[in-house]
Amino acid sequence: DSEREGGGGGILLGFSEEPEAPRYLLRHFFPSKIGGQPAWLDPIRLPQGDNQTKCCGCGGPLSFLLQLYAPINLKDECFHRTLYVFTCTKEECLRKNLGVTVLRCQLRRKNPY
Repeated sequence: DSEREGGGGGILLGFSEEPEAPRYLLRHFFPSKIGGQPAWLDPIRLPQGDNQTKCCGCGGPLSFLLQLYAPINLKDECFHRTLYVFTCTKEECLRKNLGVTVLRCQLRRKNPY
């Protein structure tokens, strides 16, 4: 059956779990997490400017939704990679596909952090 073999068509669900200890949510443990504050992979180059922190629909501030650690194992120059998802809290902006922003941060396999 093609769905069992990864042929597509199925739905893949993920579930969040509590960390074994709160310290595992710190950036140097490369966490994937929902809510709270972002654990920025690179503590020096943080997002700056309204274009990254404001909703494209209403201009209001975006709220942190989740971050996902998604390393690229075959490339040393961007081995550590985290995606950060921010959303507007207004339904109107989300319905118009204007209320979601995804930021990416990546680091070399060997880095100063």
